[in-house]
Amino acid sequence: MHIHQGKTDLFARADGLSGDGVESLFEDREGNIWAVTTDGGLDRFRDFAATTISAKQGLFGDVAQPVLGARDGNVWMGTESGLEQWKDGHTKIYGE
Repeated sequence: MHIHQGKTDLFARADGLSGDGVESLFEDREGNIWAVTTDGGLDRFRDFAATTISAKQGLFGDVAQPVLGARDGNVWMGTESGLEQWKDGHTKIYGE
């Protein structure tokens, strides 16, 4: 659920969210909100759009937790597949 300027929006899988439940949230230094979903995805909310990072976008693991937004704009995720890096729209895995 997102509440902004008196308006409430509910996001679910049907709206493009990678899952219906959210495990954890993180706000990075640019004000992006990252949501880790129970169904194995990572979604980014910005001023105007939500970005989903899941297996369809190249995420190797089913669940990304913990999540860290780095100063250089990269996002680091721990998954059952190992350490993953999201950079410039692509993921890179560093192994278990």
